[in-house]
Amino acid sequence: MKSVFAICFASFYGLAIRYLFLFFSNITEVISLSLVFVAPFAIGYVTVALSGLQRVENGLSAFFRPWAVTAILLIVTIMLSMEGAICWIIIYPFFSAGAGIGGLAAFYMMRYRKKQAENAENPDILDDFDRHSRLKMSPFLLLPFVLGLIEDDRLQSPAIYEVTREITVAAPVERVWDALTTIDTIRVEDDNSFFRVVLGLPRHLRTELDTLAPGSRRTAYYERGLYFEETIIECDPGRLLRLRIKSEPGSIPLNVLDEHVVIGGKHFKALEDTYRLTPLPGDRCRVQLTGRVEINTPFNWYAKLWANWLMSDAFDTLLQIVQKRAMKQ
Repeated sequence: MKSVFAICFASFYGLAIRYLFLFFSNITEVISLSLVFVAPFAIGYVTVALSGLQRVENGLSAFFRPWAVTAILLIVTIMLSMEGAICWIIIYPFFSAGAGIGGLAAFYMMRYRKKQAENAENPDILDDFDRHSRLKMSPFLLLPFVLGLIEDDRLQSPAIYEVTREITVAAPVERVWDALTTIDTIRVEDDNSFFRVVLGLPRHLRTELDTLAPGSRRTAYYERGLYFEETIIECDPGRLLRLRIKSEPGSIPLNVLDEHVVIGGKHFKALEDTYRLTPLPGDRCRVQLTGRVEINTPFNWYAKLWANWLMSDAFDTLLQIVQKRAMKQ
């Protein structure tokens, strides 16, 4: 019964902290160390501290017990539309690890206090937090929110990264260029992006191009009203096509992408796409696609991994579509 209470209390506490960050979103930042690491640390600490040493027998149990709370938070916040599935999938490993570390901290603290009590030959001491210790825990529970107010976006640091993918097409460069610049209706079976299938991301429908000249507009249309406008800034027919991407977060429907990972938002901006075509012997052609993005988080090293995986998957799918069309011409 005590374990159930600990998990329920920690879950309620986690939801309360998330709601505080949502309510004060004008002065707090969701993509922050305070919410992504300090909050789960506190959740894990509370879960194990309230469970007690009798129910948390070792460090392994202390590390994984808070994961029940993080799973509850994942399900509830998605159901209440407080958080999107994409954002949770990206942050969940980080969040759960922080909760596990908090659980370990509580476990070793309780074990240390118990050892002190045994050495003092005080048989009346409890193996978990006594009333005085629980009073001390009260201000500790507000720590993630207080740090969030102080942190705001001060720890965020914008950085530009590049992702490059390429494919070899068994077709002359002229046919590949035509396939690249005329991407009309895309069949469902051609868009086999892993993240689209798994996460339900909008499917690429078609891409329309005005003319092949600098300043011309290229628009990529996706399901659910999502589209991206691109401007040609350099064009060398059969060799190079460089596009500047314009993505306005306010124009992206709310049911398409999570607000914290929306393209063109505060934390992730797609800047440019560059296609390079290289003729190869035997009427073949190498197509290289390089995307430049700006990432702005307190943990760019981690966000960069996910950006690389997501963009690589999208680029591979697009290059495969170009390959199929060029080989059918």
